[in-house]
Amino acid sequence: MCAFSIGTETDGSVIFPADRNAVVGIKPTVGLTSTRGVIPEAPSLDTVGAFGRSVEDAAIVLDIIAEKDSIPQEDVGTGDTSLGRTGTGREYTSWLAKRDALKGAKFGRPWTRVWEAASNNPRYKSQYLALGNLIKEIEDAGARVLDADFPSAGEIISPDGWDWQYADGVSGSELSEFEVVKAEFYRSLSNYLHTLGDNKEEILTLEDVIAYNIKHTDKEGGIPGTHPAWPTGQDNFDRCVESKDDSEALYRKALEYNRRKSREEGIDAAMALGRDELDGLLVPVQAEGGVACSVAAKAGYPMITIPVGVGDDGVPFGMGIIHKGWQEAKLIKFASAIEDLVHHRPQPKFFNFDADNYTYVGKPPSDDAN
Repeated sequence: MCAFSIGTETDGSVIFPADRNAVVGIKPTVGLTSTRGVIPEAPSLDTVGAFGRSVEDAAIVLDIIAEKDSIPQEDVGTGDTSLGRTGTGREYTSWLAKRDALKGAKFGRPWTRVWEAASNNPRYKSQYLALGNLIKEIEDAGARVLDADFPSAGEIISPDGWDWQYADGVSGSELSEFEVVKAEFYRSLSNYLHTLGDNKEEILTLEDVIAYNIKHTDKEGGIPGTHPAWPTGQDNFDRCVESKDDSEALYRKALEYNRRKSREEGIDAAMALGRDELDGLLVPVQAEGGVACSVAAKAGYPMITIPVGVGDDGVPFGMGIIHKGWQEAKLIKFASAIEDLVHHRPQPKFFNFDADNYTYVGKPPSDDAN
């Protein structure tokens, strides 16, 4: 219905909708694209990404929105800062490839808590089988697909699916990603609100936002049970306000934990596979509950998803690829090669499901809802 779209992600907000809507989604490394003007949730995790009907379309957009020379010199590896956005001096679209690019490529397949979860989920059996067949096609095209677990999987990936409160092997840990988000959101939102040129309501803090939502609860749902779109009210806002009393040391400890477990003990370790550097990690996006995407989010690393098929429930699904920081060029290369292998994109169908423009979160409202 449109040529492209741009969206923000903290944890899943580019990859999840792209995967479910049969389009390509690129979630860039945190820092590659500007977040100026974006309402912040957690600056250490927030990034602006691109949606497109093809890898090429999304790559064109990424070339436009990527910040020149945003890659830290130490991550380029050459000492030449003129290499700019891709670390190679080339535009992202120059990395577009056909299936021949898969010859000699090596990919990892994280099993523990990722593909393992997909294999045990009866709801997504057809997706798991379809993605397994695609992996076979990738191998037939000349690539190797090897088992490559995240060493920290048991600590930071919930066995029950996506859970940003999960860390240190339990849900609700003070080391979780949500602890980082709470602290950063409370601080950064206030900074954002103070930069607004037009703020007639003089809303300058999260407390002001909460008070406004309570005062206008019939429209904003500030009080639980007063608006069907927000049945729990603004409980997460309340929890973020509580974080203002947490120590800086606690926030720093959680931030360091999440980065280390998702980078050095997560994606970096899986990509290394001993001494055999991989070209990317292949992951499902829905069948495993969205947990692989969350590892990439915690690390601030890039990810891309390519449409593959349509599930038994009528919802499209795709294959995700994760790489280390600033490696968007390689993601585009191999995603476009796999896209060429798939050779089709599920065409959208309009079911007229929400023609009355009723927006809700959670279960659909009852027919007699006001």
